[in-house]
Amino acid sequence: MLTLLISVMGYSYGLFDIYAETYEDEGEECQYGNNLKHIEKLVYSFIDTNKNFSESKWKNHSIGGEKALFDSDNNICAYYIELMKNDMKCGYVILEANAPWNIIEYSYEDESFLEIAEEKVEEDYNIDKNKQKVYYLGGINYAVSGKNDNGKKIYVDVSTKDIKKLSKKKLQNINRENSNFLNKGKASFKSRPNGEGDSFITSPGSYESGYDTYKSNNIKNYNITYKTMSQFSSGGVCAPTAATNLLFYWYNRDKRKYKSLLDTSWFNTFKLMSKYMKTSEKNGTLDKNVANGYKKYISHHGFSVSAKFHSGTSKGKKIVSVIDGGKPCHLILHGHYMYEDHSVLAVGYQQYIYEHWYGDTYQTYIRIADGWTSKASRFVWGGCKGSWNYVYVELK
Repeated sequence: MLTLLISVMGYSYGLFDIYAETYEDEGEECQYGNNLKHIEKLVYSFIDTNKNFSESKWKNHSIGGEKALFDSDNNICAYYIELMKNDMKCGYVILEANAPWNIIEYSYEDESFLEIAEEKVEEDYNIDKNKQKVYYLGGINYAVSGKNDNGKKIYVDVSTKDIKKLSKKKLQNINRENSNFLNKGKASFKSRPNGEGDSFITSPGSYESGYDTYKSNNIKNYNITYKTMSQFSSGGVCAPTAATNLLFYWYNRDKRKYKSLLDTSWFNTFKLMSKYMKTSEKNGTLDKNVANGYKKYISHHGFSVSAKFHSGTSKGKKIVSVIDGGKPCHLILHGHYMYEDHSVLAVGYQQYIYEHWYGDTYQTYIRIADGWTSKASRFVWGGCKGSWNYVYVELK
């Protein structure tokens, strides 16, 4: 964190000049943002928000550039902040211009949609890229204005890949339709789950708004009473507990078919899983031993089995595919703000999709049986700091 602050502090004095630019609008100058303290607050607020993101590509980044975005009344409503790493672009964040500085959107791509749009407007409408004014109109609506070679003021809708001219009145109408969104948090991302907080996620919808598509799914009969670590032992026994819960799930789903998964008692099942996974109450279970533990136990109890370890989950999207296939999944968390290094059973998800012509953004929350409580009522967010691995288990 110290390195990050130093890089921004070293850049702070340059912000004044960048934000002292003016734009001509219908013959009037629109001066904006020469309040250095306000801008510093914005930058530091972004850094604080950035704690929630786990992408290594953003580590040790610096601020590469900034741009104010306007509403149709020429008020600054958002800021576009470009991120750099090793003199290379590594993404951007768009933040509301007013407290609580909600994130409107962000990306890890080298080239942003805004850069692409500005270049296309320059090419198609002869508006110098350096003289364009950018509008954020709420939701995922953006526009660009400027004067062409003939001195004519042009407004261009860049919200989709199919950029097209629009009238000033149309621009104002779009902004008016979305005017309540920014103020009420309907179009921008709400504050994400605190990456260094002390609360569990039980209602993902309270963190999301303005999304275009919502998906959710749970495996069949997921809502059973699961086993907890404290029922079996103390110490680092989360992996065999999660494994026991996976077998317990299949047993309850079809007791006639899967009755042999129970080794006289669930405590005995847990003990065997601990043995096969080489679990230490002091040091826990190595990721590489989880899949082999499943193979040994399940094959010794009369089933053919496929158990494979996977590194990474694409922010939870790979777990979504497993759940959609109707199967639970052994999810391994590392560096999680609540669970630290912990194994859980994934049994469902909620997913919020924000569509844009340059690429959709997915916010994925995985429903889990965490081994701390007996109900699968908690979620983990795919964008949280730390890393995830998983083991896909298929009984044949």
